Amino acid sequence: MRVAIYKKSLKLSVYDFRQFGTASITTRTVSDINTIQTALTSTIQMILPVPVICITALLLCFQLDMEMGFILLAVMIIVLVLAWGIMHSAAPLFKKFQKLLDKMSTVLLENITGVRVVRAFNSETREKERMNTAFGNYAETSIKANRRFANLDGLSFFFINLFVVIVYWLCGTKISTGDFKIGDITAVIEYALMVMFFLLMAQMVILTLPRALECCDRVKAVLTHTPEIRDMVEENPKETKGKEEAVPEAENLQLPP
Repeated sequence: MRVAIYKKSLKLSVYDFRQFGTASITTRTVSDINTIQTALTSTIQMILPVPVICITALLLCFQLDMEMGFILLAVMIIVLVLAWGIMHSAAPLFKKFQKLLDKMSTVLLENITGVRVVRAFNSETREKERMNTAFGNYAETSIKANRRFANLDGLSFFFINLFVVIVYWLCGTKISTGDFKIGDITAVIEYALMVMFFLLMAQMVILTLPRALECCDRVKAVLTHTPEIRDMVEENPKETKGKEEAVPEAENLQLPP
């Protein structure tokens, strides 16, 4: 994907670079590709095993007690709904997040390349305010997004611990009547903790998914962009030099009357 963006950038004109922005092209080539790569690798390693673990834990829990199985299923559904809601609400923040990253890179690039002009016109104060504003907006948006996911972790721990309390409360009478064993309570709690562990790992990956989806859209916008200036020659002239040219035979030649 990075090679595809690089080859596409070679075909873009100055007008196309101004339309996207040099800093934006650099960010899409480096930062966005790294974000997509990390999200894809983490999804394969941490999200794909989650359905298998959750289904196995539910089946084992249902074998021990149907009531505990349904309670664990309800807790899992609540945690997944919360994760989907927070991810859906954080998607606009990550769209803004990537635009602010482009803005921050643009301001930083302008200050580095135009440092002599800034000093010549005594504009250090104005440029410092521009940089502080760009970095401040980036930090503010990042804090808002991370607070939402921090709330998701806290709510997940709360519901899992609530399930453990419900297990101890309901199993007390079952142990006294002989319908439940102490080892069964330990097994149910272990199943719940195992599900919580894998759900928390999946939530860590969910942190990167909205940003990765936005990065995919940004990369797609570059790859599908039609350059303002296009070469009419599709083949490389250097590649055609080695090809044998068709030489007409003398018997096929005819002189005009």
